[in-house]
Amino acid sequence: MTNTLSFKGISLSFQLFFNFGNKVYDGWGTFIHPDGTSGFNQTGKISRYTYDHRWRKPGDVTDVPKLTYVGSQTGLTNQNSSRFLYDGDYIRLRDVTLAYNLPRQWMGRIGMSNVKVYFRANNLVTWVKDKRLMYDPEMPVTGDTDQRAPLFKTMLAGIDISF
Repeated sequence: MTNTLSFKGISLSFQLFFNFGNKVYDGWGTFIHPDGTSGFNQTGKISRYTYDHRWRKPGDVTDVPKLTYVGSQTGLTNQNSSRFLYDGDYIRLRDVTLAYNLPRQWMGRIGMSNVKVYFRANNLVTWVKDKRLMYDPEMPVTGDTDQRAPLFKTMLAGIDISF
């Protein structure tokens, strides 16, 4: 959704990008938040979040199962789980431009046809419904996070001069 608002030489344009109704699966979740079944090795390290939020006793309400160390000798490994399935709803303020066009009567005096001063920013804010989703919610059609880095926030100030 895009929009441009203008008043007396000042313009503000913005683009909102959103997606609702999808799920995102963290395929690396079994490695990042293991449940202890892979033992303790380079792929079986338990994160601080997993350790602090693990299930301990009846009545505990958590999204992390009981940690179970069975070692790598048993052949058991971390299993795919719905605990790595997140709500993919998000809204992103993708593009914002604030600009000022100097009055035309000033331009004639200095031999220019137009001067515009502007500030532009991309990917300023992203609201994600599921706070457990640690990665960029903008996923490919597969819906798999694959540890993609978030989009960069960029800011730019400039002057456009026309003669």
